[in-house]
Amino acid sequence: MPVDNSLLRSIFLDYLRSNPDGQFSMMEDIQRYYNRREINLEVNDLQRIQQMIHELYAEGIIAFGRKINPPRGVTLQLFDHPFYHVTEYGEKVLDNTEYQPYDPDGYLQKLQAEITTVDPIIIRYLEECLSCFRRNLLLSAAVTLGCASEKAILLLTGVFGETLEGDDKVAFQKETNTYIISRKYRALWSRLEPVSSSLPDNLGYNLESIIHNTFDIIRATRNEAGHPSGNIIEKETVHANLLLFPIFCKRIYKLIEHFSGT
Repeated sequence: MPVDNSLLRSIFLDYLRSNPDGQFSMMEDIQRYYNRREINLEVNDLQRIQQMIHELYAEGIIAFGRKINPPRGVTLQLFDHPFYHVTEYGEKVLDNTEYQPYDPDGYLQKLQAEITTVDPIIIRYLEECLSCFRRNLLLSAAVTLGCASEKAILLLTGVFGETLEGDDKVAFQKETNTYIISRKYRALWSRLEPVSSSLPDNLGYNLESIIHNTFDIIRATRNEAGHPSGNIIEKETVHANLLLFPIFCKRIYKLIEHFSGT
């Protein structure tokens, strides 16, 4: 039975983490690595691993040839195929073992397992974001991640508004009756931040960094990408934002649970 694609890719990234230099001319080492996880690879699995290898070259995680750091008197060829090495960027990517954007299925499965009620619109935008990110379509990745974070804020804004009473509720509804997300968020944060210290179960802990600063960072990147400014969106920036998003989203949903009483 073929191995689940997410598991296949996740273990292969572990293999690269453990073997940052090597060669792909023989598959025995890779097969043994999977066997130690009690996974027997079939021909179809090996074909998919071949495809993953090409994808990881294209994504800049690995490069052709051994790392150029030879002992004295030894000359290496620049494109010493079938040898490979993990790039400097790849080392930073593989350091992260929690949420891995280069394992999109695993990223989404983990988020849905940790937030069982996560809105399907958030997942849809994340799917698009992860797909664009891996294909180096960074403008699109930045915009779709911004949309996912905006949907999370809109959900929290709606739930929080129902906890208000009297004139403050009327004022909040008036302030948030706009399509401009910055105005909606300003109305939310101006009321949420003052009560953060009184929130139970550490919900208020580091709230400014986890909610306010993260949303500001992701939205700023989205705005740079979404307006014809000509600004360059760096891959490292989108990657960092993708690592921040699960922390941000999980706290949003904890707040939603609290304010909705669920």
